Amino acid sequence: MGSWISTFLFYATVLVILTGMVLYIMPPGRVAYWTDWRLQGLDKDQWEAIHILFGLLMMFPAVWHLYFNWKPFRRYLGSLRAPGKAFVSVTLATLILASLAVKDLPPASWLMALGARLKASWGNPSGLQPLLRDAGDDPKLTPKLVRRSLKTTEYSPTGRFLFGNWPLPMGQLLAK
Repeated sequence: MGSWISTFLFYATVLVILTGMVLYIMPPGRVAYWTDWRLQGLDKDQWEAIHILFGLLMMFPAVWHLYFNWKPFRRYLGSLRAPGKAFVSVTLATLILASLAVKDLPPASWLMALGARLKASWGNPSGLQPLLRDAGDDPKLTPKLVRRSLKTTEYSPTGRFLFGNWPLPMGQLLAK
């Protein structure tokens, strides 16, 4: 049973790390949806689903693993009077890094700034915001009206737009 748990934890950890890196560089939600952003054939929601699913599923085998390895783990912790070096070091590092992140101080702030720059590099089709906001689920919205509105913006989309429940590929939209 231990080999199953360890193997699952390994794969889940790899997937959470991989999907975390993708989510870190992924364009912001609106841009991802407006441009039908994909990486390796998966869209924003699919990458998030994998990340959340395996992140949550890791909890159960991790608790199981901890249960069966409690004695070695207890040795790492040490006692309350004489805590182990690993326990003290890792606890301090975790508290310091969490504090830096909460206070938005380096190096956490540098990491967040880099992520913001990477996300901004995808572009911001801000010219489409009024069009998309006003469109909603309006049944009067026609491809002709959308084409006319798009011509007044400086954004040239490459992907799929979603107007409520009305997905319409841009090629089809502009061809009408």
